[in-house]
Amino acid sequence: MKTNLLHRILIPIIGLFLVNTSMLAQTWQAPADAAAVKNPFEGDKAKVARGQEVFLANCKSCHGDPGAANFLPLNPPPGDFASEKFLSQTDGALFWKITEGKLPMPSFKTTLSDDDRWAVVAYTRSLANALPAEAPKGMFDGKKVAVALTVNTEKRAVSAKVTFAENGVEQPAAGLKVRFGVKRTFANQWLSNTMITDAEGWAHFTYPEGVRADSEGKFIAVAELPDQKLSVTETVTFGSAFTGKNLLDERSLWTVRTMAPWWLYIAFFGTVLGVWAFIGIIALNIFKIYKLGQTKK
Repeated sequence: MKTNLLHRILIPIIGLFLVNTSMLAQTWQAPADAAAVKNPFEGDKAKVARGQEVFLANCKSCHGDPGAANFLPLNPPPGDFASEKFLSQTDGALFWKITEGKLPMPSFKTTLSDDDRWAVVAYTRSLANALPAEAPKGMFDGKKVAVALTVNTEKRAVSAKVTFAENGVEQPAAGLKVRFGVKRTFANQWLSNTMITDAEGWAHFTYPEGVRADSEGKFIAVAELPDQKLSVTETVTFGSAFTGKNLLDERSLWTVRTMAPWWLYIAFFGTVLGVWAFIGIIALNIFKIYKLGQTKK
């Protein structure tokens, strides 16, 4: 009886969850008539500047910095305004989506004027060259690639300068994938989406506020080139100081090796020594049996 009741409750909840997930995953397309509408402010530099202001006030918090691929990890992902996902759409389609919205993105129909929404579209169109192109596959194979980090503590920003050496000359490595994060005890915590180095070999990332650090606000920033399996680290001081109890400071079974309980060390090495002693005794007895056999002959 209780099992049947549980099934009656859980099945509708699971069904609603699956339907909601499916709806979120669907492609979001503007109606054909809306997508065909032209931007009345195309090429208007004043409107592009206004669009940037509106973007910074209303869009950046979710979509991140254009070209930096540091948008929020939502479902579905908001995307980068300078990415192909945005720039391949018509002006009318972008305007319609800004107007109507779709969860988790709100509708701006009543909060932004028509002019401001078109201004955002004009600003988006101006970002056509903001996202660097990815380098052809294999372009840097066999070449010595290096990464150097530059830290701007005031802006909580870390920049990676990627170079490669060719014929003894160091050159900027453009078009390589880079991601930024924090070095943690067991694994790196990645905070940025994968971005591409620009023509000068630079990739920039602004760390969010509240990144957990040690008691002095320090943490280890890490930048990685996943395709080259290369990473570099730098200690920075703009983290959120953690003054609570660090469980890794105590000896326990699940902590790091250097903090394992003493009795576990004793048990482990005692067992190993015992096994080898047992093997030695067996080997010694076999040798004695062999010697006895030789004596009788």
